[in-house]
Amino acid sequence: VRNGYEFVGWSTEIFGEVQYNDQSDVNSVDIYNLLLNENDEYTLNLYAVWNIVNYSITYELNGGLFESNRIEKYNVETFDELVNPVRIGYTFEGWKLNDAIVSITDLKNTLTDVTLSASWVNNVYTISYHGINTDGTLVVDQVKYDENYTIKTLDNVDGKVFLGWSLEENGSVYYGAGIEVKNLSTGNDDINLYPVYLKTDYSINYALLGGNFVEGYTPVTSYNIENIDTLNNELP
Repeated sequence: VRNGYEFVGWSTEIFGEVQYNDQSDVNSVDIYNLLLNENDEYTLNLYAVWNIVNYSITYELNGGLFESNRIEKYNVETFDELVNPVRIGYTFEGWKLNDAIVSITDLKNTLTDVTLSASWVNNVYTISYHGINTDGTLVVDQVKYDENYTIKTLDNVDGKVFLGWSLEENGSVYYGAGIEVKNLSTGNDDINLYPVYLKTDYSINYALLGGNFVEGYTPVTSYNIENIDTLNNELP
């Protein structure tokens, strides 16, 4: 026997073709005639002839895909490495056989048909919240790809109503407060969120008590947190 090979017969030459099949009957006349052809040397040397055995590889991609050709058969002389698949949002950990990560070298020690299962690790991306801490530091969360995540919410402050989060400073709302999201990034890019507020406008009513505004003057009828400091200059 020879590991990884199948015995197919005997040859009278090293690395020659099969002349005698395994366990075939050879009569004495055949041997005598063979010896005559061997320069009258009465020693018959037979050499084993081997065929290499190929084994199949089946792949379970578990959501991934191949971007290049993969090997579907291997043998004891295979030197090609196993091809790594890809999957959005995940990092390939390796091929598993019986729950253990294996390489082509390990398969050569197995020498049987195998089914390999792709093992994946969720990528992790960062969500950084701006404008929460008064000292300017960020509030940071680490989130795994394919896991649900709830966007943070803020209280209304100083005459402003919190609406949600923008992907850029002073931008429009992209994510509403408190919504459940998933896969904001594949793990290659981190996410920065900026708070979006709506100014609350307050009405100004005037009790003139018989008086009138100066001709040509248009009274201010509302104010908000952003113009309250200049309001005194606009009042009659």
